[in-house]
Amino acid sequence: MRLVRLGATLYVLLLAFPSWGKQSSQSASTPQPASDPQAVAVFQVAISAMGGNVPTDSTATGTVTITAGGATDQGTIRFRTRGTGQTLEEVQTSSGTRTNIFSNDEASETFAGTATPLPMQRMVTSRSVYFPLPYLAALLGNPDEALTYSGTENINGTVALHVQATNSYSSNTTIQFLTAFTTTDIWFDAKTGLPLQVAYVRRDTGLSPKIRMEVQFSNYKSTSGFFYPATIQVLMNGTQWMTISLQTFQTNLGLTDADFPVVEYQP
Repeated sequence: MRLVRLGATLYVLLLAFPSWGKQSSQSASTPQPASDPQAVAVFQVAISAMGGNVPTDSTATGTVTITAGGATDQGTIRFRTRGTGQTLEEVQTSSGTRTNIFSNDEASETFAGTATPLPMQRMVTSRSVYFPLPYLAALLGNPDEALTYSGTENINGTVALHVQATNSYSSNTTIQFLTAFTTTDIWFDAKTGLPLQVAYVRRDTGLSPKIRMEVQFSNYKSTSGFFYPATIQVLMNGTQWMTISLQTFQTNLGLTDADFPVVEYQP
């Protein structure tokens, strides 16, 4: 019933903003707000649909199947969040263990026991999206984030609301060159408000090949008042790469900074 009520709220918001998705009639030179109210409303409904307040921390575990170059590998996955500023993804397969950590605007990757700090251009897309609630809350809570509503689209047979997020770095002009690396597209179920898909381009530097990552969410479950996607599909450059099936999801376990041992990047 809760999701039905939220869906009705989203419908009312759509009626309240009939110009959603239309081009602005203002001149290109007219200063625009960082975020438009339509996009903010979609985010607010989604956050409410998934539980409202972000848990202090969370841990999820499950199985993973990875397909690459015609070969298939299987194993386990664990991911953690702490507030909105720290995430960890750990994938264990026969090929080894790979861990990606994002912690307060630093990011590193560990494979075969070797930790490698990630460059700033890669760091901006390293925050885990697998538990969408803290991810969306981080974007909405960042005053430098520009949220733009792009209209309705069809995502796997579902009517979806499309919002684009880009970090302007208005408060830190020395790193505004990173803005071009931050654009992320997010689609939300128009009925429930729940996130359906997140897409972004991953690059290590401006000259690196562009890798389009798409993360698709389905089979939402409710635990301790939070909705999380139990099934996650990850596509790389349009090709199925990873399928995640979550079996456990826990919150407020008392995680600390020590659980997110990021290696800082030294330019």
